[in-house]
Amino acid sequence: MIRFNNNKERKNMPNTFFTTSIEHLTTTADGDKFIVSTTFANSYGDTASISEANAIAGFEQEGLKADDLMSITTV
Repeated sequence: MIRFNNNKERKNMPNTFFTTSIEHLTTTADGDKFIVSTTFANSYGDTASISEANAIAGFEQEGLKADDLMSITTV
């Protein structure tokens, strides 16, 4: 629960908060493939597009390949 000291603090808070997860394939050392859903660090934002851009940046930063990307979910 967020508590505000005054109305000015409440007005400065964004009304909507988005977070994005990416479903992608991962391969074990044995060669087995699994679909996993990952929420990367900083994959949130005040708009859906910012959240998605941050999630894709996290996906790329982990060295994952676009061929392994299955879907992107933003809520």
